Amino acid sequence: MEETINKIVSNITTLLINPVIYLLVALSMMYFFWGIALFVLNADDTAKRTEGRNHMIWGVIGLFILGSVWGIINFIDATVKSVT
Repeated sequence: MEETINKIVSNITTLLINPVIYLLVALSMMYFFWGIALFVLNADDTAKRTEGRNHMIWGVIGLFILGSVWGIINFIDATVKSVT
């Protein structure tokens, strides 16, 4: 029974949660780099620079949230494995 629970939790983490987190991290990084491009390429336009800065800020916030979620999921996974 314990081995089955560990296997189910491991499969959910490996096959479902990790790929989704990797995809979201990639999208967040692309959003951040898009903000850098807007900021640098439109140095003379204040509105575009502000838009680029906002993209960079939200990209970093997204990366922080995803890192936190990944840490929490790994903590739960380790806890379930140690209890069973």
